[in-house]
Amino acid sequence: MSKIIVFGNEKGGSGKTTTAFHVAVVLLKSSYKILIIDADIRQKSFTRYLENRKQAIQNNNISLEIPEIFNISDEILNNIDEKGAELKKIIEEKKKEFDFIIIDTPGHYNKLSKALHEQADVIVTPMNDSFLDLDLLGQVSSDDLSNSKVGVYSNMVFDCKKQKAFNDKKEIEWYVIRNRISGTATINMQNIEEAINKLSAKYGFKVVSGFGDRVIFKELFLDGLTLSDAGLSPKVRMNLSLIAARQELREIMKQININ
Repeated sequence: MSKIIVFGNEKGGSGKTTTAFHVAVVLLKSSYKILIIDADIRQKSFTRYLENRKQAIQNNNISLEIPEIFNISDEILNNIDEKGAELKKIIEEKKKEFDFIIIDTPGHYNKLSKALHEQADVIVTPMNDSFLDLDLLGQVSSDDLSNSKVGVYSNMVFDCKKQKAFNDKKEIEWYVIRNRISGTATINMQNIEEAINKLSAKYGFKVVSGFGDRVIFKELFLDGLTLSDAGLSPKVRMNLSLIAARQELREIMKQININ
């Protein structure tokens, strides 16, 4: 059965696009049919990643898997309140053609992002390992990490979960990926771990270990490449950092249970 996976977080720079594109390529290499939707209409990082990949194929004469992309029409974008049902119908039709629809959303709230979150089967929320990022999930007290108020993004996800249950009688699975975790244990890192585990129990998401802070991800984007392309392109060379990052990717795929 086809699944819609929405990568969302109301903060930029958390690794949404990088994680989404890597997941898409892993699934392509497993022979699934993948459709991607770039809902970040202004920045279009997901679209740029795909364009860079197509350019790398042409420039280097290599064979790389390419997902299909669906562009949301200006009419729907400019009238999302009235066209939300039409967008839902289009995506439902696309689910008949593709095994997975992967949606990258902007690092801020807008009505299009919320409408797409409501259609998700799975929401994946990458976040940097900091209390600044954590604040979007739950506003915790420095005196008592178990004392929290719901964050703005969690509040939106709750609304989407209710809409999904009401409209489709289905539950949205929600995963939070901790990216850029320091390799050195610190008191701050331990506090973040304690706080996010308490928020997980309170707000109903599962915590997943993500990617370390690696230079390679910044380099891969320029050629539209991923960790899974090692051996196919001379620009993805096998080394200890890449091996570790690929293991992190395998763990992400395993923990979010979509492959």
